Amino acid sequence: MDNRCIAVYDSGAGGLDVVKRLSKEFPSENVYFFTDRENLPYGNKTPDELYEIASKNLYSIMTFCPKFIVFACNTLSTSVLNRFSNYTVPVYGILPFIPENKKTLLICTPATAESEYVDNLKKKHSQLEVYGAKGLAEQTEEWIRGGEKPNLSEFYKMAEREYEAVSLGCTHYSHLKNEFGEIFASSRIVDGTDRLFNEIKGALTTYPHFPQKGCVYLKDEGYKSWISSLN
Repeated sequence: MDNRCIAVYDSGAGGLDVVKRLSKEFPSENVYFFTDRENLPYGNKTPDELYEIASKNLYSIMTFCPKFIVFACNTLSTSVLNRFSNYTVPVYGILPFIPENKKTLLICTPATAESEYVDNLKKKHSQLEVYGAKGLAEQTEEWIRGGEKPNLSEFYKMAEREYEAVSLGCTHYSHLKNEFGEIFASSRIVDGTDRLFNEIKGALTTYPHFPQKGCVYLKDEGYKSWISSLN
């Protein structure tokens, strides 16, 4: 039996929803969640800066002997995931989901908006518009830790435009999914979580598995109240 953990890595609270879904869908797995508040935010950094940060963090994460690592961060995934394709263990990432042949607005961090990955998305999807929301991930992080809820009023001016879909390209924004749904009431709100979990499900079939009760380990005291809701 392979009791090694699944290591989930993000800059902050965005990855909490990934941890929650992992715990629900794969209750026998041990899930360790690592955050990097020291370098938060990631959305204003260059790909080379992100690669250096991620390399150091993954070196530490590997001391926990994970079976694989999940980048629960769109910015990391769009900017440097390809650089870890031959890493010591498999590394999976969450990437923006863009529906085919739909007028779509991708809301993401500035770094994601400027990434080569999103540039290729724009070439592939002619009806795609991209908005790099400066500061929203940081505001959401502060809110989850007890601060004020972000004011999304700036998005109302964009709500006048008819989008068939609005893609949330930052896992922090998943915590505001209902609010985005109210603003873009006629649009389908989507993200890349389903595609990520299909990859994880496929990966887990390669490991010996027996029914057991897995645990969730949170390497950040600031989320203790949240993680207790899983038990």
